[in-house]
Amino acid sequence: MQWVVLDLSGVNDVDAVALHRLGELISDYGRHGETFAWSGMKGPVRDLFDRAPKPSGCFPA
Repeated sequence: MQWVVLDLSGVNDVDAVALHRLGELISDYGRHGETFAWSGMKGPVRDLFDRAPKPSGCFPA
C-alpha cells in the first residue's frame, strides 16, 4: 500500500471545483492501492472537507 500525504497548512480556502477534483484524484489513485491522508488543515477548510462527500481511501492525519 502506498500513502499520499497532503500538507494543507498553507490552504486558506477550497472551492467546490477543487473538492470535486480532489475526490476524483483520490478515487483514481485508490484504484491503484494508494491511500490519501491530509494534515495541517485549518478550521474553515476542515469544515468544508467535513461537509463534502468523501470517497473511500482518504483519512485525516
